[in-house]
Amino acid sequence: MAGDDKQLPPTSFFERVGDDEGDGETDVSDFQSVLELTKGCGAFNNLGLKWHYRSRHEDLIAFSNQKFYDGKLVTYPSAQSDGSEVGVEFFHAGGVYRRGGGADNPLEAAMVADRVIDHFTNRPHLTLGVVTFSTAQAEAIYDALDKARETRRDLDRFFDNADRLHAFFIKSLESVQGDERDVIIFSIGYGPDEAGKITTNFGVLNKPKGWRRLNVAITRARQRVEVVASLRAGNIPPSENESVEHLRAYLDYAERGRKSLAVDLGASGLGPESPFEESVVGVIRSWGYVLECQVGAAGYRIDIGVRHPERPGIFALGVECDGYQYHSAPAARDRDRLREQVLQGLGWRLHRIWGTAWYRDRKGEEERLRAAIENAVREADDTDAGVAPTRLGRPKVETAPVEHSSVPSWSTEYVLAEVGQRPRWADPAEKESRSDLASAVQKIAEVEGPVHIDLIHHRLRSAWGIGRIGYRVRDNIDAAIELAEVARDDAFVDLPNRPVDRVRVPANGTARKVEQIHDDELGLACAMMLRDVGAVSREELIAALARLFQSERSGAAESVVTCFIALTRDAHRSTW
Repeated sequence: MAGDDKQLPPTSFFERVGDDEGDGETDVSDFQSVLELTKGCGAFNNLGLKWHYRSRHEDLIAFSNQKFYDGKLVTYPSAQSDGSEVGVEFFHAGGVYRRGGGADNPLEAAMVADRVIDHFTNRPHLTLGVVTFSTAQAEAIYDALDKARETRRDLDRFFDNADRLHAFFIKSLESVQGDERDVIIFSIGYGPDEAGKITTNFGVLNKPKGWRRLNVAITRARQRVEVVASLRAGNIPPSENESVEHLRAYLDYAERGRKSLAVDLGASGLGPESPFEESVVGVIRSWGYVLECQVGAAGYRIDIGVRHPERPGIFALGVECDGYQYHSAPAARDRDRLREQVLQGLGWRLHRIWGTAWYRDRKGEEERLRAAIENAVREADDTDAGVAPTRLGRPKVETAPVEHSSVPSWSTEYVLAEVGQRPRWADPAEKESRSDLASAVQKIAEVEGPVHIDLIHHRLRSAWGIGRIGYRVRDNIDAAIELAEVARDDAFVDLPNRPVDRVRVPANGTARKVEQIHDDELGLACAMMLRDVGAVSREELIAALARLFQSERSGAAESVVTCFIALTRDAHRSTW
């Protein structure tokens, strides 16, 4: 059994509560996950996995390592210590949290959208994801990004990618676990409200062990995290909730960097560990190179890091000596292969010097060392970012796209009604044309019902050449619906007493927004999906519903699924 109890347990959205009260003994329901159950039962030995691979820059994991993992993770320094593609950076949005309505922060969402556009403009080779505290803020960012994309259609290819492992996403804390991208933008959302007041209510973060959600959010990136917030650490009032205090500490860390952790995680400040290393350091410095001893933050340090002469933010070469770090490895496998793979995967070029060789053939070892440094600098100059990362040598996993049926067997393609051209004498804005409009509405309802009023307007505009649906035309259409032999249910029109017994999917450019699909049709689609698979998570049902109707936005689908689940539960209760 492997897992991380410092991150989120499985969701409890579909959790079923039994009717039995129990006999007071410990039950499996007392544990949030199978991992906690196995650790709590005492039947298994616990073995901590300490090596951390994902973060290609130590700043990405340094906060979590100290605050959540007690500094026990072994992390590896990156060859690129600073730059626009690595590390953690804070952006202050100066937005307002709409506590009275919307529960979002539009100004902050607009800054996030700008950061997304900036990323794909300047870093198109890196994958990107956006994480928010709430679904409301995620929807606000979707809206802001839609607006920002209107003037940057050249970037559409980055938003149309459906690759689950690499595509751009915007997700809330509750649904992002398991995802990772090169760069993550973390939108806090909360901040001063309309009255300028800041509270310590941060939604899901305030739940028991809510800090695990924070830990998930800030560890999704491989290279860079951008924190966009409308408040600073000092703006958050004191709280007894440990999770709120962790958020305050992380905002401080994002803005001030490593010094906020009250430990030296930058240049180690450590010198050579032996006279042998001192000798090597002296030789490298005599050649005019800038170097740093004991590069790293936790668990493993590179003995000597030689900086690139023209790009001081990049280490051109790592020099390892036959010293403490080498002999401290418990096994030759760790020492020779795994550490070298991890460090090369983080962008390091490595050169090893043996103490015995250094003293027996000093001239020859110095020539090898100088050649290694010059080659490393030259190779770094041949790449844009200093070094092309080497991936860890892991078994190749063959994948194949899942083939989704374009039209499920229980669905049918949406068919457009033939409305016909407008009669010569008919003027849609005049009352005398209401009977002609009623005939057109009747045809639309017979073929497309239940049909949304917006779609009726669109059909009439196309067929009758109506330039704009003004208030007079709108009133005439409403009156025509009353004249026609149809029934109106709020914004939908259909033949009277006709049951909804089909799910219609887009075909030939007939895609509908989820809001333009009748609740009964959406509910039928949910029921048929569940019948096909038997059981499915809430998130998967939302995604499947949006995919079925070719909707780019999942927010409306999410509300439909929530309503469907509530109605299903009510139906079950009525039969008890």
